[in-house]
Amino acid sequence: TECTTVSADRVFTAQIGGSLNIPCHYDRKYTEHKKYWCFHGYGVYYFCSILAYANETKGNVSVLDHPDQSVFTVTMRNLQYKDSGTYWCAVESIGIPRDVTEKLHLTVQS
Repeated sequence: TECTTVSADRVFTAQIGGSLNIPCHYDRKYTEHKKYWCFHGYGVYYFCSILAYANETKGNVSVLDHPDQSVFTVTMRNLQYKDSGTYWCAVESIGIPRDVTEKLHLTVQS
């Protein structure tokens, strides 16, 4: 029998005022590349806003890279309705046409 892997976007739901930790895994070959967390309310990657790069905190978002585990963790605090939308775990690529991304959806509810 053949096995087909279907790649689906990850979906998260969080409570208003709550926090969320999101692990973003990447291939070991990208260990030295810049990682970032990107947002666009309507899911258009090319118009997304970079909220924070790895190992920095901006506003309610912190991104921490764990290169030994090939993962970076995004923490979002004090979530509000306006934080609902589409996000991307992203790794800057060098010599490749576009950055390596994983799409996620977040809904903040009361």
